[in-house]
Amino acid sequence: MKRRISLRSAMQGMAMLEALISVTIFSIALLGLVGLQAQSIKNNSQAKFRADASFIASQILADVSLDRANIANTTLMAANALIWNANAARQLPGGRTAVTVAGSQITIDVFWRPNAEMAAATAATYEHRHTLVANINAGDV
Repeated sequence: MKRRISLRSAMQGMAMLEALISVTIFSIALLGLVGLQAQSIKNNSQAKFRADASFIASQILADVSLDRANIANTTLMAANALIWNANAARQLPGGRTAVTVAGSQITIDVFWRPNAEMAAATAATYEHRHTLVANINAGDV
């Protein structure tokens, strides 16, 4: 004897399956959005560090420009370098500066270490760098 399967019994469980599939798709989309947000936060912090490094370099250039007569004074430049390095270390993770004067050209490098973006072994040897090169002429104000 043949048993007849009704359409109603054949459709049982389809609603549950559709709900499971839709929850899975929603979960994957939500995980994608969380990952996108995390990447955005990381990029924002790196942009802040780059802006801070640029500001520090501009401050150093202003200090040197205002005290142009003492550029050749290595003792005074070394004392200023301590202040500049302390300022960079306070504003940037692992921040430090390097100032090189060659005639009227000054090169200001601001370095900082990436924070939590690389493995510790790589981060120990890797630094971000912002360089500012300017000419300071005797007649500049």
